[in-house]
Amino acid sequence: MMYLILALALFLVLVLIAVHMSVSRRDEEAPASKPVLSGSGVYSIVRRSPRETVLKARPAAGEIRQYLASVNVDSTGKRLSAEDKERLVAAFAADTESSIAEVEAGDKENVEYYYYDCRWEDPVCEGAVARGHYVTREEIYRLPQLLPPFHLGCGCVVKRQHGSETPRKTIAMSMRPLLSETHEPPRLPDWRSVCRMP
Repeated sequence: MMYLILALALFLVLVLIAVHMSVSRRDEEAPASKPVLSGSGVYSIVRRSPRETVLKARPAAGEIRQYLASVNVDSTGKRLSAEDKERLVAAFAADTESSIAEVEAGDKENVEYYYYDCRWEDPVCEGAVARGHYVTREEIYRLPQLLPPFHLGCGCVVKRQHGSETPRKTIAMSMRPLLSETHEPPRLPDWRSVCRMP
């Protein structure tokens, strides 16, 4: 009986030692498991390129050519030649790539704001998107259709806004967000709207 009590006491002591060592080991590992980044105060967000979502939302060159085959004039009534139509197809693809490249470059620089500029007077975009409107990178992520070109022959381009403050504070008082307070975009032009390029 005495041996049984001794064995039970020894077993309890061993269990207590094992529990104590387990708790001690967790306490020692806890500081090592904290990420180094949390103490530095510097955070870097890795963003996914908008390429896939933008290209998925855009018509392919074949679809554009098929549409333009039945169109003879642009939205202002100017006649479209075969050369004009091919220029529109090529420009739509090149401008889409340019917008994507601008955002990808901005992601490398942690740019948060992008503003719109106009290369020429664009009657189709008038009233929807204008020089001075801006969008955030988060808005571009949610709504890839915010990247130009908005239609065939679109004169709009998107540019990076350097600095961490909103463009409203850093560029000019005329800068304003493209999205409304409800985060809804304005009615953007349909890609089928045609504006002959200068």
